[in-house]
Amino acid sequence: MRLNSRSQNSLAVALPAWAILLTLTFLGPFSGRPEAQEKKFEDLTTAQPTAKVTAKGPKISEEEAVKIALKAVPGEVTGVAIEKKLGANRYVVEVLAKEDGVETDVIIDMETGKVLATEK
Repeated sequence: MRLNSRSQNSLAVALPAWAILLTLTFLGPFSGRPEAQEKKFEDLTTAQPTAKVTAKGPKISEEEAVKIALKAVPGEVTGVAIEKKLGANRYVVEVLAKEDGVETDVIIDMETGKVLATEK
């Protein structure tokens, strides 16, 4: 098989690029100073978790959230939900206010039981 000069040039350029890519793929993370390699290995073996994962639920129950909401806005509870509000999951207790008959959402912190806001 005969290659014309254009094919020979393409092959000459492609082969070194391929060889460089292969070399970097296999040796890239391990090349360099020996102390850098030791540091990388040490980081992998002594790595600490970056965040704690807990399986526990909210500190206050749904029933407690209803009692807290009714103290803040007396009336009749029409619904309770957990929604993402103010950057975290919160209890949202819907209360039909006794005072004006308007449905009001009472947003309660699930950990502290503190009323964070009310929305009409």
